Amino acid sequence: MQDGRTANDDATLVSQAAAGDREAFESLVVRYSSKVFGLCFSLLGNHADAEDASQEAFLKAFRAIATYRDQASFSTWLYRITRNACIDLVRQRSRRPTVSIDAEIEEEDGAVGIQVVDDAPLQDETAASNWSAEKVRAAIGTLPEGFRTVILLRDIEGLSYQEVARVLGVREGTVKSRLARARAALLKVLKRMEPLYG
Repeated sequence: MQDGRTANDDATLVSQAAAGDREAFESLVVRYSSKVFGLCFSLLGNHADAEDASQEAFLKAFRAIATYRDQASFSTWLYRITRNACIDLVRQRSRRPTVSIDAEIEEEDGAVGIQVVDDAPLQDETAASNWSAEKVRAAIGTLPEGFRTVILLRDIEGLSYQEVARVLGVREGTVKSRLARARAALLKVLKRMEPLYG
């Protein structure tokens, strides 16, 4: 949720960016990059995919900034683009052929095994993390996409019900009922995880 000053600043920057001012758009990127990345990371679950989706979201926003109409706040508009960029990335990745990690690639001088990069956090990163936040993030990550998104937008990003409805393209009543079910599902997951983190 934005305060009045940020919304006014956004309106000025959006207007300038729509008129072709790249520096104004870069200011918007700086202002929203951590929130966009956070949403992408929460939806996708890994750093590399979150970076890719964040870049794609800002690229799409840049291309469409001239069509932005202030029927919704800029942040709501940007979150909708971000969510769609994440969904598109998941669809693209699901269409790629998968390769078994046990497969071997034939080279002229013999077969070579496939090396898989471990993207698990380093021990230092794990030790430095906040267990409570990590537990909640892990639990949110297990929820279906619709539940995960509504919790992230409402409870983590602090968007109003109206803003969440605009991002998701549904009615406010749908947001409220989906959020209630998502919170109940999250609570069940957290209770099941308790012995792991206790």
